[in-house]
Amino acid sequence: MLWLKHRQLGSKGPAVRRKAMQELCASPTSRAFAALHKALGDESVAVRRLAVTALARLEDEGRLEPLLTALRVRYPDVLQLSIGALKCFNEERVTAALSHP
Repeated sequence: MLWLKHRQLGSKGPAVRRKAMQELCASPTSRAFAALHKALGDESVAVRRLAVTALARLEDEGRLEPLLTALRVRYPDVLQLSIGALKCFNEERVTAALSHP
Protein backbone atom coordinates (compact mmCIF):
# COMPACT_ATOMS: atom_id res chain seq x y z
CA MET A 1 0.00 0.00 0.00
CA LEU A 2 3.00 2.28 0.15
CA TRP A 3 2.66 2.95 -3.58
CA LEU A 4 -0.84 4.28 -2.90
CA LYS A 5 0.45 6.67 -0.21
CA HIS A 6 3.13 7.92 -2.63
CA ARG A 7 0.44 8.53 -5.22
CA GLN A 8 -1.81 10.32 -2.72
CA LEU A 9 1.07 12.53 -1.60
CA GLY A 10 1.25 13.76 -5.18
CA SER A 11 -2.40 14.82 -5.14
CA LYS A 12 -3.37 18.44 -5.72
CA GLY A 13 -5.75 18.26 -2.77
CA PRO A 14 -4.11 19.11 0.56
CA ALA A 15 -6.66 17.02 2.47
CA VAL A 16 -5.69 13.93 0.44
CA ARG A 17 -1.98 14.57 1.06
CA ARG A 18 -2.58 15.18 4.77
CA LYS A 19 -4.56 11.92 5.12
CA ALA A 20 -1.83 9.95 3.35
CA MET A 21 0.81 11.52 5.60
CA GLN A 22 -1.26 10.74 8.72
CA GLU A 23 -1.29 7.09 7.72
CA LEU A 24 2.47 7.09 7.07
CA CYS A 25 3.00 8.88 10.37
CA ALA A 26 1.10 6.20 12.28
CA SER A 27 3.70 3.58 11.42
CA PRO A 28 6.66 5.01 9.52
CA THR A 29 9.07 2.59 7.91
CA SER A 30 12.37 3.00 6.13
CA ARG A 31 10.55 2.18 2.89
CA ALA A 32 8.56 5.41 3.31
CA PHE A 33 11.69 7.51 3.83
CA ALA A 34 11.68 9.11 0.36
CA ALA A 35 8.02 10.10 0.69
CA LEU A 36 8.61 11.57 4.14
CA HIS A 37 11.63 13.51 2.95
CA LYS A 38 9.75 14.87 -0.05
CA ALA A 39 6.78 15.87 2.14
CA LEU A 40 8.99 18.31 4.05
CA GLY A 41 8.64 20.58 1.03
CA ASP A 42 4.87 20.28 0.78
CA GLU A 43 2.92 23.53 0.50
CA SER A 44 0.63 22.40 3.34
CA VAL A 45 2.00 23.16 6.81
CA ALA A 46 -0.03 20.25 8.20
CA VAL A 47 1.69 17.83 5.80
CA ARG A 48 5.12 19.23 6.72
CA ARG A 49 4.33 18.89 10.42
CA LEU A 50 3.28 15.27 9.96
CA ALA A 51 6.39 14.53 7.89
CA VAL A 52 8.64 15.80 10.70
CA THR A 53 6.67 13.77 13.23
CA ALA A 54 7.02 10.62 11.12
CA LEU A 55 10.74 11.21 10.58
CA ALA A 56 11.18 11.64 14.32
CA ARG A 57 9.52 8.25 14.89
CA LEU A 58 11.43 6.53 12.12
CA GLU A 59 14.32 4.36 13.21
CA ASP A 60 16.61 5.10 10.30
CA GLU A 61 19.99 6.82 10.36
CA GLY A 62 19.10 8.71 7.19
CA ARG A 63 16.52 10.80 9.02
CA LEU A 64 19.16 13.19 10.37
CA GLU A 65 19.68 15.17 7.15
CA PRO A 66 15.98 15.84 6.47
CA LEU A 67 15.44 16.85 10.09
CA LEU A 68 18.36 19.28 9.89
CA THR A 69 16.84 20.67 6.68
CA ALA A 70 13.51 21.09 8.47
CA LEU A 71 15.19 23.60 10.80
CA ARG A 72 14.99 26.11 7.93
CA VAL A 73 11.19 26.05 7.92
CA ARG A 74 9.51 29.32 8.83
CA TYR A 75 6.57 27.76 10.65
CA PRO A 76 7.11 27.67 14.43
CA ASP A 77 5.31 24.38 15.07
CA VAL A 78 7.29 22.57 12.33
CA LEU A 79 10.50 24.09 13.67
CA GLN A 80 9.65 23.06 17.21
CA LEU A 81 8.96 19.47 16.16
CA SER A 82 12.27 19.40 14.25
CA ILE A 83 14.20 20.64 17.27
CA GLY A 84 12.53 18.06 19.50
CA ALA A 85 13.38 15.25 17.10
CA LEU A 86 17.00 16.34 16.78
CA LYS A 87 17.60 16.45 20.53
CA CYS A 88 17.97 12.66 20.58
CA PHE A 89 21.03 12.85 18.31
CA ASN A 90 24.42 13.16 19.93
CA GLU A 91 26.31 14.60 16.98
CA GLU A 92 28.35 17.73 16.53
CA ARG A 93 26.32 18.84 13.48
CA VAL A 94 23.12 18.71 15.50
CA THR A 95 24.63 20.59 18.41
CA ALA A 96 25.94 23.26 16.06
CA ALA A 97 22.63 23.55 14.21
CA LEU A 98 20.63 23.85 17.42
CA SER A 99 22.96 26.38 19.01
CA HIS A 100 22.94 28.79 16.05
CA PRO A 101 19.56 30.32 15.26
